[in-house]
Amino acid sequence: MKKADSFWDRSATQYDRQSKRYEGLYSETIDRIQAHCRPNDHVLDFGCGTGLITLALAGRVQSITATDISEKMMQEAQKKASARGINNINFTQTPPEATVSPGSGFDRVVAANVLHFIPDIESTLSHLYALLKPGGLFISVTDCFKETRSPMSLMTQILSKARVLPALKAYRADGLKETVADAGFLILECEPLRHVAHNVFILAQKQKMD
Repeated sequence: MKKADSFWDRSATQYDRQSKRYEGLYSETIDRIQAHCRPNDHVLDFGCGTGLITLALAGRVQSITATDISEKMMQEAQKKASARGINNINFTQTPPEATVSPGSGFDRVVAANVLHFIPDIESTLSHLYALLKPGGLFISVTDCFKETRSPMSLMTQILSKARVLPALKAYRADGLKETVADAGFLILECEPLRHVAHNVFILAQKQKMD
């Protein structure tokens, strides 16, 4: 995990500028996530990065616990939250297995653009499932690189294998959906986003009675 930390630390100050080319995708992602959040929700933003999605959700929910493995990415997110006077986000640098829930659990767990970077996704999803309240929602958006053979997708996979980029797993949408379901979630939605067809939105629910 240390190599991944270092990559994201080095990318932190340039990340928002580079992400502007995907502004439409981020806007659609935020809209889809916000549609499933309520004012009283306690939310876990797992893999929050520089807070592009975290900060957009903050005004729609009661509180957010935002986690990431990269100290520098977290610092960028914290700076933006402070500059905007947002005070309902608790930022914490922590690996997936160390994330803890407040009280009885989270109402929503958000994992945007992160699952394909997780080496042990089965264990991580099981942990995230445990952090949710019964009936709570798991909301994810994930690059499923096996859904496309675009030059950018192929180059991303090549650079990952060459260790220029962090290790990633190339999913098909159905394979990712099955992996999420195997963690115990009830799949409510699984469909590509409009702006990037291989970016797959999944809405899933923790069963009310396990």
